[in-house]
Amino acid sequence: MTLSVRCASAAGAAFLVSTFVSAQSPRDFTLGGARSFASARSPVHLQPIPQASAAPLVNGSDSCSTPDAITGTGSFAFDNTAATTGAEGQVTTNCIQSNLQGITLDVWFLWTAPQTGSVELSTCGLTTIDTKIAVYNGAACPTAGATALDCLDDLSVNAAGTQGFNFQTKVFWSATIGNTYLIQVGCSPGAPGGAGTFTITYAAPDFPMAAPCGPDDGNSETLQGWIVNISECALQREGGIGQTTVVSSISVAWGAPFAPAANNPANGQTGIVAIWDDPNDDGDPTDAVLLQQQTTTITSTGTDTLELTPLAPPVAVTGVFFVGAVYTTSATAGLNNAPFARDNDSCGYAPRRSWLALSQNVPFNLANLAANTVPPGRYETSGLDPFSLRGNFLLRADCQQPNPGTPFCAGDGLDPNVTTPCPCGNVGGPGRGCANSVNPLGALLDATGSPLPDTMVLAGSGMPATVSCIYLQGTALADTVFGDGVRCAGGTLLRLRTRANVGGASAFPDSTDTISLSVRGGVVPGSGTTRYYQTYYRNSAGLFCPPETFNVTNGRVIVW
Repeated sequence: MTLSVRCASAAGAAFLVSTFVSAQSPRDFTLGGARSFASARSPVHLQPIPQASAAPLVNGSDSCSTPDAITGTGSFAFDNTAATTGAEGQVTTNCIQSNLQGITLDVWFLWTAPQTGSVELSTCGLTTIDTKIAVYNGAACPTAGATALDCLDDLSVNAAGTQGFNFQTKVFWSATIGNTYLIQVGCSPGAPGGAGTFTITYAAPDFPMAAPCGPDDGNSETLQGWIVNISECALQREGGIGQTTVVSSISVAWGAPFAPAANNPANGQTGIVAIWDDPNDDGDPTDAVLLQQQTTTITSTGTDTLELTPLAPPVAVTGVFFVGAVYTTSATAGLNNAPFARDNDSCGYAPRRSWLALSQNVPFNLANLAANTVPPGRYETSGLDPFSLRGNFLLRADCQQPNPGTPFCAGDGLDPNVTTPCPCGNVGGPGRGCANSVNPLGALLDATGSPLPDTMVLAGSGMPATVSCIYLQGTALADTVFGDGVRCAGGTLLRLRTRANVGGASAFPDSTDTISLSVRGGVVPGSGTTRYYQTYYRNSAGLFCPPETFNVTNGRVIVW
């Protein structure tokens, strides 16, 4: 199915925008046991069923005038199995989806906001019924023609095709502390009731992306396309305030399996991927700062394959950021004009996550997104989506996993790279240093965190309970007896910090430090510099491996 809408830029130029959907027929519903099809031309208004008694249900009230009071965040149970369909909230102006406007078998809650902020209410994965939800400002029942703060039936609405879809619901609104909000939880018209739960959460903040970064499920339900000679940029917001993310590559699915082959980008054509920082973390890419761009060649068009393009070097970004893909359509109408696949049936949608920008007859301006013919606009409010689908592009920032370095220099007699044996036959346990007087397994140097950005922490354990130890950095490899152990950190040695062990353990840096490992060691994160680390410690037991009075852990190699 192909739908088209016309949108105009600020400069007055008109663009014909096509949305290809995976469905090949209208969505069908079961109404009273008979199958009927929702018209594509006019909304369906169901007549309300007369209310029974106004006695509230256990999990939501059947009466809008006596809603169940809830507050705070978390999970809330609902059960509309025995609910009726009231007159209120059946002709709300912004509740038309799939040409259906009503919310049937509805139960009501009155939620008091515990704080000010952006709120998400979701039944995603929390019920098996086909939910539809509206949220209204205040406690008054909605009158005919009212507008909800938000209203949604299904996360995916292009149904009746071969693709799967998600009949659960997510709604979003801005709440003010102490204010009340009337919540109508029911079913898509014709669907049966049942039990479930919904969650209410605050953005933390602005609905940050969880790891892995991609918010899609890897399968497309729609495909966005344009006419000739248009450079378009699909943007996806990721990250979150206070988060630091290392992005090693960007992945894009070009075209979609259900689209006409001629409309998909051709293999061998090129696109551009890019990453931008959001300088004020407001979630709007209009002022985004370009961090890196890479040209990529399309190789798996129309397959939902996420094609990976490496960033060189990987980009570390703190706070909100955007990744994007740019493609210029063919000069021939209907040829290679639909590049960007969208996922519309997963739970990854959030407001202001997907954005679009267009440039007509001139190269796309990556460095100044606001300077393009059509600056970035929110996908869900752009008018480009006739289905009002709430979804995301198949466009991901590939998050680099933290790499805490590699262990080396074990005094266990097993490490093939250590040719010097423990001096007293005091072989330690696997992966550890040579045995000491209190621990026959030897001491262990471990590490956590990531070199880029530097969150590295070296942690020593298995040493005598209260002795002093020194964290050591080397610039090269060695292989030599060192006290009662073997030292493999060589070259220029730097004593990073002296620590007093507690329970035979310590760390650097720890909560008392105001300096990072890289700063103290004089290395630059992201430079590719290799450093070698060990910790040596006092072990003055007179009868253990005389005459030396100290020992050393295994080592750790970190590539910065």
